Amino acid sequence: MKSTSKSSFLFILFLCFIFYASLPALSLFVGVYVKVCAEYTPLTEFKHCLQLLQTDPRIPKVATYPELSFYILEMSINEAMSTQATFIEMAQRFPREKALSQCANEFYNATISSFKTALDMLHKDALSSRNNVQDASRAVDGCMTALENTHETYDPTVYARNNETFFLSVISFLAVNHILT
Repeated sequence: MKSTSKSSFLFILFLCFIFYASLPALSLFVGVYVKVCAEYTPLTEFKHCLQLLQTDPRIPKVATYPELSFYILEMSINEAMSTQATFIEMAQRFPREKALSQCANEFYNATISSFKTALDMLHKDALSSRNNVQDASRAVDGCMTALENTHETYDPTVYARNNETFFLSVISFLAVNHILT
């Protein structure tokens, strides 16, 4: 091998070694919220997940899953309360619509209660916290089922708000699940 070829080879080998050695360090700069979003299926929602979580300026700075879970659960509670207010308003405008009333009162009361319990239990019993997030998710799904089983067509905003709450429940579950592993 010529000395220039050997030098070039050693230089490239050196760069590869440096790059390879720096990979674990680079992964430290990826926020834990990015890792949680990457776990969501379908992966086509990755960008939406990042954008949603970045609306809370604290989340991109988080380095631990317990802290991330806390902020996502807070976000989930706020979203659920806002969505419930939308359902309450619509149920008042359309009092004969049983599905709207069920979502406003039954399903979203359960959702909010479960999210609040999950937040309360987060640092005491992560497994119970995760189970409460699952309960919140089931309640949101119950609302969707009630809406789908009616013959009425609602404003698409209703479905979008409910889906966003469901999305946050899944992201909450993924974040809390990391505490257990």
